[in-house]
Amino acid sequence: MGKLYTILSVAGATALGDVPDRWVEALALVETGNRSVAGDGTRARGPHQFHSSAWRDVTAERRRRGQPTHPYSHAWDPSVSRLYASTWLSMIANRLAKDTGRWPRPAEVFLAHNMGYEAFRRIGFQVCGAPFPRHDAAIRFETMATSK
Repeated sequence: MGKLYTILSVAGATALGDVPDRWVEALALVETGNRSVAGDGTRARGPHQFHSSAWRDVTAERRRRGQPTHPYSHAWDPSVSRLYASTWLSMIANRLAKDTGRWPRPAEVFLAHNMGYEAFRRIGFQVCGAPFPRHDAAIRFETMATSK
């Protein structure tokens, strides 16, 4: 655990909620061009493309942390979606760190969001294993997330 804690500390993410704001911004830009739209056959909502199951997971986490929660109908609201996306990306990053033993690249966090965590696990958490459109989106996300 000491090595993982060191990795997380160096990455600046020792607790949930610590992904950089630019990751949240990049997610909305890559997913929807920062527009509040329906996606994935109308199963995803808002600028960050939340499915109802992910929204429920974030709501439960935010409730545990004593943070404000919102119904899924608020996924269309860019400001609420942004709050939820920050928590969501942090949850994914921390889960990937636990499962891989290292802090994940932004592209890995994006793919765990975009493909679903288990689908990303099935390809060995390898960015290069993602289908081209998703791989391309992950690289665009990482480029935006790491640019200053």
